[in-house]
Amino acid sequence: MNKIPGANANLPIPSHSENPGPIIKPPTCETLPVPVIKQPKRTPVTVRKDSNCRN
Repeated sequence: MNKIPGANANLPIPSHSENPGPIIKPPTCETLPVPVIKQPKRTPVTVRKDSNCRN
C-alpha cells in the first residue's frame, strides 16, 4: 500500500517542493505580531517577537 505512487501524490510532499523554505520564515514573523496586538498589556511578548524575527 505504501508503494502506491498515487498515495504519495496526495501527501503534502509535493506541496513542500512548491513552498520554498525562505518563504516560510517571513510568515512566522508576521504571525507573532498578531498576538501582540491582541494582548497589548504583554510588552515582553513584543521583545520576544523581535528576537524571532532577527533569527
